[in-house]
Amino acid sequence: MGEVLAGGLLRAGWEPDDIVLVDRHQERCDEVAANTGLTVLVDPVAGLSGKKVVVIAVKPGDVPRLLSQVAGSISSDQVVVSLAAGVPTELLESSLGDVPVVRVMPNTPAPFDEAITALCGGRHAGADAVALAETVMGAVGETIELDEHLLDAVTAVSGTGPAYIFLLAEAL
Repeated sequence: MGEVLAGGLLRAGWEPDDIVLVDRHQERCDEVAANTGLTVLVDPVAGLSGKKVVVIAVKPGDVPRLLSQVAGSISSDQVVVSLAAGVPTELLESSLGDVPVVRVMPNTPAPFDEAITALCGGRHAGADAVALAETVMGAVGETIELDEHLLDAVTAVSGTGPAYIFLLAEAL
């Protein structure tokens, strides 16, 4: 989803120099860099420097490892946007401190810029942080702000629902 979001940001007019991607496997970094023309690094801390928004787009089980690598390297003037399904803002905040965290859940039409992304701000995410997350996620579709307790249901229904419709259409 990180690569999909990066493509949406480029289509929305973001400059390639404004976007840095990180992957833990060098071969994947090389592949994504070739596909997107973006800078792709292996070191997550190196990718944070000078960025207003930090997007976490890893599998939920990889979040604790990533947080242990970047804890102390993200400042409170940055906004963390988490696409990690089922990972509550409280878990991110417990590792990152008073950093604004916005949890988001886009759905499968994101590669076509037709996603509906539900989002919610954590304890330290004010209106400006949420608006910034809406701008970022708006690159791949529309956004809607919800209470965090509803995001797991969004993940189950909206996050995967379009894929079932695609499967049905393909079967027809």
